[in-house]
Formats: sequence, C-alpha cells, structure tokens
Amino acid sequence: MSASNATPAETEVLHSSRSAARYSVAEDRWERLPDLPAGRSSHDAVVAGGVLYVVGGWELRGPDEDAVWADTVLALALDRATEWRAIAAPFERRALAAGAAGGRIYALGGLTPDAGPQLRVDALDTASGEWVRGPDLPPAGSLQGFGVAAASHSDRVLASQADGKVYRLTEDAGSWELAATLATPRFMHRIIPSETGCSVSAAHPAPGTSPRSTSRPCARRRGIPRCPSRVRSAGRAFWAAGTPTSAGLPGCR
Repeated sequence: MSASNATPAETEVLHSSRSAARYSVAEDRWERLPDLPAGRSSHDAVVAGGVLYVVGGWELRGPDEDAVWADTVLALALDRATEWRAIAAPFERRALAAGAAGGRIYALGGLTPDAGPQLRVDALDTASGEWVRGPDLPPAGSLQGFGVAAASHSDRVLASQADGKVYRLTEDAGSWELAATLATPRFMHRIIPSETGCSVSAAHPAPGTSPRSTSRPCARRRGIPRCPSRVRSAGRAFWAAGTPTSAGLPGCR
C-alpha cells in the first residue's frame, strides 16, 4: 500500500499495491512474482501444497473512489509462478487471518463491509475448490475477530486474538481448544517461530495493556509442540502486496 498525500497534515490518500515478491532465505535475495490482478491490502496470505494463497482484503483507490472489497482468493503456483488464479469466495472480509491444515485454507475472522468484526471461519478445500463453514472463533471481547493472527503446525491451525488467548483447531476441525496464553495480549500481530519456541511480534498492544517490546513469549500449555525453524517454504519466505504470509508460522510461546 502507498500514500500519495504530500504531507502527514494532509488528508491521507491511500492506494493498495499490486506487487508481490518472495525472499530466498538460502540465497539472501528477493525474487519478483507476478503482480496481483488488482491492488489488495488488509489481507492475509498462506502457502499450502506449493501454492501461495492471498485471502480477503480490499483495494483502496484514493479519495475519489470507494474501496473495492475482494470477493476472491488469489492462488499462485510457486513452481511456475506465472499467473494468479482467482477462486470465488463466499465472503468479503479484511483484517482477517489465514491458516492451512488438512488440505484446506482457513479464513479466520475479519471485518465486513456492513456488519463490522466477525468470528466467522470459512474453509476452502484446495483439491475440490469447494467452501465449507468452519467453527467460529471463540468470543474475545470488543476487538474479537479483528486483527487476528493465525499459524499452522503439524496440520493444525492456531489463532490468536486481542484477548491474549491462543486457540488450536481440534483434530476433527470441529471446534477450538485453548492452547496457550500470551504474556501481553496483542492484535494486528504475527506469530513467528524460532528454534526453541515461537514469539508473537510486530503488533499493537491490546487496549488496557502497556506497550512492550516487539517480541514477547506466552505461557505454554502441555501439548504445544516445539516450533520448527524460521518461516519458510522450500527455503523461501513470501510477501503479497506488502504483507508477510502466515504460512508455516506454528505454535506460540
């Protein structure tokens, strides 16, 4: 996303970006990917089965046009990385999270054009292309559903909301179970793995909490496995229109 107002004092003029790139961890360099069909921001992205999926979001077109809410998921096969494929979605939501497990892509929470924050979960079967409803996210107070972080580990999805609780999708994908609690509740955050655990980073502190450092541990519960090493898929980390993916960001600490 870019801003074209000349100074901060002027009314902001925002434009969603079409650019996409991936970073090769092994080669320490950026690789350009094909531009998205249209600008998109306030979305999330996840890698599953060698495909990069861009989920939710909207296109900001400046002050003279209304924002266009995305009603598709975009998919890019990373072995070829030649063209984005659009998949119709049964929702329009932004400020959501995406996760992957069991051959499905999950769209978690987010804001809608008319109804505000939602706890709704939708799941795309990547083989059939069919959508099903997943279990709603647990209630989480005034900011529930907004700025959710999601991660995937051992074919399970984890989700963290502004109340500081980290939930894990059950093995049958039918409900959520409490997995951990953050030391500092956050929203608009990311879950980042390390060799010894995972951290929640790059976030706003939740209302009523004090700002802390950008990376804080959370209390672990029995059954949360150790996280693998850095975020990667075949040695690469992915960005779509300026937003880092949540693919392969397992667990929390």
